Amino acid sequence: MDQQELLNAVKAFVSAEDWDGSRRVLNENRDLLLSDEADAMLEALLDEFVDQPQPTALVRVHRDLLKRCREIGVDAAFAELQAIMKVQNQAPEVAEEYVNAVQALITAPTLPAKQTIITERQALLFTDVADKIFEALLQQFEGQEQQLHLIRIHRDLVLQCRLNGIKSTFKKLQSLN
Repeated sequence: MDQQELLNAVKAFVSAEDWDGSRRVLNENRDLLLSDEADAMLEALLDEFVDQPQPTALVRVHRDLLKRCREIGVDAAFAELQAIMKVQNQAPEVAEEYVNAVQALITAPTLPAKQTIITERQALLFTDVADKIFEALLQQFEGQEQQLHLIRIHRDLVLQCRLNGIKSTFKKLQSLN
């Protein structure tokens, strides 16, 4: 893989004027940007900007988006991003923490990781705001059954934890496995 070509694609993706521009760059450079090498390059950029919050946040959100593209596909990842942005636009000063908590829960890879997230972020997840984020995600993914199922499972998990307690809910889930 040509490192200069990869660097140019990464720079174009991260510095695009808007998300539509980033998507265009991704569509034009899919093989490069969805590679492990691109992820490593973005990780190196994060290390480079470690003391600069704004560039770090910009690189991190783009890296996270590419990760989601690899996990669930480009269309689904950008739809997820649009749903999150819609919620953030409704209450930007508050929404980011809630969106991050919901997103962390949905993307956590294991039951113990999900339990840790719910325990640590229950003040955010056990709220009507978090439920509205789940609702916005459900609306955004209407017709995409796999995504809807994933969102519903996590919304129900939060509800069960609210009603029955976190430890009790996860103990029951672990006994089912």
